[in-house]
Amino acid sequence: MPERQAERSEKQGVHGWRAFFLMFGCGTVAALVMVGGVVGVVRTLTSDSGVSGGEPGVVESRQPRETMPPELLDLCELVEAQSLMSASPYNRTEEDDDYMDTATGGESVDPRTVSDECAWEVTAGSASVWQFELSYRAFIETEGQESLSELADEEYRGRVDASADEVPRPEAEGPVVGMPGESYYRYRTSKTGGDSYELVRIVKSGVYEVRLSGPDESTSEPVTEQDFRQELLQATPFLDRAFERHIPDEVE
Repeated sequence: MPERQAERSEKQGVHGWRAFFLMFGCGTVAALVMVGGVVGVVRTLTSDSGVSGGEPGVVESRQPRETMPPELLDLCELVEAQSLMSASPYNRTEEDDDYMDTATGGESVDPRTVSDECAWEVTAGSASVWQFELSYRAFIETEGQESLSELADEEYRGRVDASADEVPRPEAEGPVVGMPGESYYRYRTSKTGGDSYELVRIVKSGVYEVRLSGPDESTSEPVTEQDFRQELLQATPFLDRAFERHIPDEVE
């Protein structure tokens, strides 16, 4: 009788290699189940957020924008909201609000345009005070024979030509190195009024113009062409993005 009880106690439970393989197998199955659940959750989240499942981090392209609500595109407000080159409502140098969206008028105007002009006294890149001027015009809708891109190109060429007639003559001019798309700059030096850097840029069917003016010769810290360019290369992506996001996509 005691011998049978000893045999029964040895058979109860699982020991040795059998126990090892059983525990290893259960742990592996549980880990695979957990990994599968995590992958499923990740796929669900990425599909909801608009991320393509084929390539990680690739965002699906948005639907074409066919129109734009009135008074949506306001670059001057964007500049102040982003504090570009330290611009704010407190250092704005003109009191008149020139913002105009022809869609808000009583009569229908073709083409529909959005335009504005604004200026600030800013401190960018140094302790010197610069004049920062911005003006733009965007073509939103038209029923005329000319396309939106043609209208914007005429605006762009007109602004570039107008800048060419100003004095003093530019020390340097041409496309901005390191800036994608179509743009044109002119850098001028002056012994009395301070140096200046003017940029005219076209993005989609919108054109904007930026002018930076340095301090006059009485200040101790001169401003170089590179100083102006460096500040503009940091600011223009915000302006470009506003045009890209809000100006309707032209249908071919």
